[in-house]
Amino acid sequence: MKPYSFQNIYNFRDIGGYPTKNGATIKYGCFYRSGNLANLTQDDLVQINQLGIRTIIDLRSAYEVDRSPDHVFPDTHVFHLDPNANASHQDFVNFFTKKEPTVPQTKEFMTEVYLRFTSGEGSIKAYQEMFKIISNPNNLPVDIHCQAGKDRTGYGIALIMAALGASDATIMEEYLHTNIQTKDRLDSDEKKIYEQTGSADKAAVVRCLNSVCEEYLNTVIQSINSEYESLENYLKKVLLVTDEQIERLRTLYLE
Repeated sequence: MKPYSFQNIYNFRDIGGYPTKNGATIKYGCFYRSGNLANLTQDDLVQINQLGIRTIIDLRSAYEVDRSPDHVFPDTHVFHLDPNANASHQDFVNFFTKKEPTVPQTKEFMTEVYLRFTSGEGSIKAYQEMFKIISNPNNLPVDIHCQAGKDRTGYGIALIMAALGASDATIMEEYLHTNIQTKDRLDSDEKKIYEQTGSADKAAVVRCLNSVCEEYLNTVIQSINSEYESLENYLKKVLLVTDEQIERLRTLYLE
């Protein structure tokens, strides 16, 4: 994995280098993933411009985009696709501000969010459109991002890797890399909350919310495999990705 050192771009990485089940490798310089692209420093701009990104797929809600609009990149196409279009932002606010949830409750809530990715009308529409965009090589390189680049983005990247032929284990490895890449910030935020509140439980909930958890994606994969036998079959039957699209993606983005 190629390292990147951005000052104000959270959780940025290239998914190139991961193997597929047939022995190929995902090409570098095609698919990037990150947190939001607001508040970039001049050094960030220099680095990201060097990557030649042609397309940005922003998976945030209109509310999030209004609060933290991305930097505007000339000659870059931006698509706003909201997987949570049918979910209320207030649902998230209410859960985390009114209930003072425990870590198990937070994990249960987030698992439910992930399961909605697989069947929610807004989610299906968003990820269908994502595949249409990446099937056109003129749209790549692409950066796919949400607010923190971990849940909506993590699920979307998992689908792309499945289409490219990566195993469930490899998909999980890439997904969990978020916790390695963001460890310093996770440690800092947890410490800050503990110092502010004196509550180890609240600090643990914040860490849980800001990180990814194997059981979130694993629950999704198990649910999909139970109903459709594989992620690839789910792509075909639910997201309507065709065999021709999958073959085209593998021809274009594997080596």
